[in-house]
Amino acid sequence: DATLKSLCVNGSPVLGFDKAKTEYNAAVESPTGAKIEAVATESGAYVDISTSGNVTEIKVTSINRKNERVYKVSAFERVESEVVNKNGANAIVTYVIDDGNIDTAKFIQNKMAPKYPSLSASFALITKNLATLDITTNPDGTKEYAKDGDGFYTYKKNESQWRFWQQFTADLGDDGYELVSHSHTHKYWGENDNGGTFDYYNTAGEKFTSEDFPKGSVSKEFLASQQIIQDLDPTQKVATFVRSGLTAGGKNVKYSDTFWDAIPNSGAYIGARGTYTYPDRPLDMINKVEEFADPLGRFRLKSYMVQHYNTSATVKTTNANSGPAECLAAGIPYWTDYIDTAVENNAWAAFCIPTIKPDNYDARSGHYIFESQADELFAYTEKLSKENKVWVANLTDAFVYVNERSTSTVESYVDGNGKLAVNLDDKEEGSIYNMALTVKVTLPVGKTSASLDGKALKSFVENGRTCIYVDVVPGNSVLIDMK
Repeated sequence: DATLKSLCVNGSPVLGFDKAKTEYNAAVESPTGAKIEAVATESGAYVDISTSGNVTEIKVTSINRKNERVYKVSAFERVESEVVNKNGANAIVTYVIDDGNIDTAKFIQNKMAPKYPSLSASFALITKNLATLDITTNPDGTKEYAKDGDGFYTYKKNESQWRFWQQFTADLGDDGYELVSHSHTHKYWGENDNGGTFDYYNTAGEKFTSEDFPKGSVSKEFLASQQIIQDLDPTQKVATFVRSGLTAGGKNVKYSDTFWDAIPNSGAYIGARGTYTYPDRPLDMINKVEEFADPLGRFRLKSYMVQHYNTSATVKTTNANSGPAECLAAGIPYWTDYIDTAVENNAWAAFCIPTIKPDNYDARSGHYIFESQADELFAYTEKLSKENKVWVANLTDAFVYVNERSTSTVESYVDGNGKLAVNLDDKEEGSIYNMALTVKVTLPVGKTSASLDGKALKSFVENGRTCIYVDVVPGNSVLIDMK
């Protein structure tokens, strides 16, 4: 074996190293002083390293000396670059529309989407509204959620709901609107997949009822719901899960701190959004992108519930949980402050919008906001989007981008032909991770403009130097012309 197991320049692995690939470029502070380290795949193989100028050759010879391979590393002076938010925006804003309310979907589809081009949203569906899962009775009398010979859940469609959401994604799917899972039932689903009788406890810890659950009752909530949505529209990724406030018998149910662990541990989803029914100060709700560098942390995202919720018609409040009479005055500034805080902190602000009601709707309780409030909220992000302060992304796109960004490595240099090379790599695996990341590059002194494939790249001046933004798909390189 005459291949290399690893190849490093100045202590850092060569970007995109593959033992079958023999030629590399590397960005370093001093091209003529680069330190090359190489380890052969075959223990005891001969490795000879020779450098001339900025080019280093590594010759690997197998132990039996029958095979030989030569690797080459060309070192170039590093150009300052970093991966930033999409298009260089200060913050990410995500809107999740909970529960699959069709009237709310129609309002966004017919009124908001045409009005605000930057708007996108994730519609979190409770899939029991789309389909009823089949249940079989086993010879021993136990019940189980039915699957076909290929292991897919079987069910009966709700044709009207099915047709609506199919048409919805056909109309808006290419504009950043997506369908995601909000569980199958939005109800407590038992303690494990073995089925049997489980007791219910309310949030005060008091037992109030019990129920027999079929086998597979846990998995069906996040696996069957994912399958149903993808059956409805195979273009839907359904890679994110929206956690729900579970109920049983009309009451909020108590569950353990690890209750949700089955979702990320299943490998079915790359991220899950939580719900904060009663919002804290916006600053405390911001999710900084850096938090997602931890593989476990990336599965959880705090969310800010935008709502009316006041159980007493006589109570007057001045916060975001106010009733209809107060929400317009108190809610909008509070909600936009949340976005402003995200912009200030280069962070990610996620909203949960349960339903959107007409302005003449007058209930003193409920998880909803008025159409005029939604209009004002979306108008605010549209304004900030035009100013390139926010990127409005659906839940999946935002998770893909943040996950790629948190594991990405970028290096840039001017190659031997005078072109600016930008190389980008990340550690994410799977076909879903193919979104181009925006790289901010500071051009070399004396260069004031740049173009890619004949098209000018957006440039701006920062600290007296010209900078550009360029989009690069991880695992790829681009060559940029400069003037």
